[in-house]
Amino acid sequence: MRILAAVMGLVRWSWRTVRGLSQETGLDEVQILSVLLGHRDLIRSANSERFGPIFQLIERNEPAEESFVDKALDYLAMGRRRIA
Repeated sequence: MRILAAVMGLVRWSWRTVRGLSQETGLDEVQILSVLLGHRDLIRSANSERFGPIFQLIERNEPAEESFVDKALDYLAMGRRRIA
């Protein structure tokens, strides 16, 4: 459960990488990925062109500024904006 706590623990990061979670928890990246994929009901995932698989706790509430900026950029890009 350290993995899930790490995903939701850092407020300053919306999305977490497997590598970042591994560095924070000290656990193996393969083990982290298997736990995250085993809890799809709690975790939202996406694929970043820069960072690879990224994860976010579904319950996480994004700050209003972050949500507004994301919506504005999506609108301006007409839905073609890449993640990270």
